[in-house]
Amino acid sequence: MNYYLSDILTGINEEYFIKNDSNNVLEQFCCEPNLDFFHNPTIVETSLSFLTKLNLFPLYIHVISFGYPSNISSCSKNTQEIDNNYFYTVKKIQDFSQLKGIYPKVVSDTNNGETVVITSEERLRLIEPEQPSDIFKYELNFDLSNREILFLVIQLDGECWDFISNFKNHPFKNLPIHDEN
Repeated sequence: MNYYLSDILTGINEEYFIKNDSNNVLEQFCCEPNLDFFHNPTIVETSLSFLTKLNLFPLYIHVISFGYPSNISSCSKNTQEIDNNYFYTVKKIQDFSQLKGIYPKVVSDTNNGETVVITSEERLRLIEPEQPSDIFKYELNFDLSNREILFLVIQLDGECWDFISNFKNHPFKNLPIHDEN
């Protein structure tokens, strides 16, 4: 696998906030293509490959968009206006074929500057901006134990994603995570 795993999460406290008051042990890493190899997978190949191997359904895709509803919104019941010109869309994905069909729209949202969260959680708490110039953030909550929770955050730059979960069984578990400190 031509991936680079880093222990620095790229969106924490920017696009999302991790709530873990019960101090559950979390698997956390940033994943991006390893540019030292000839074959450089795209964010689409990397994240879709990951989700396919993980095989955890149903999944929910959460998108906060500014100015227009998300590309994944096929009907108005999936989207609500949460503030002046901010839209929040949640789409339930039942299986791999449905995920593969909608994935180009997910990628389009990330290319349009939206932060996309793919998770096993149907509902996410949104943290409202403190300043008018700030953005809405996702709260990724690990306070409840004895549940498998997955968060896959595709970042604004479209070049990497953050994986956060409270279970160790994932496709990249044998790859070393480089310490950036």
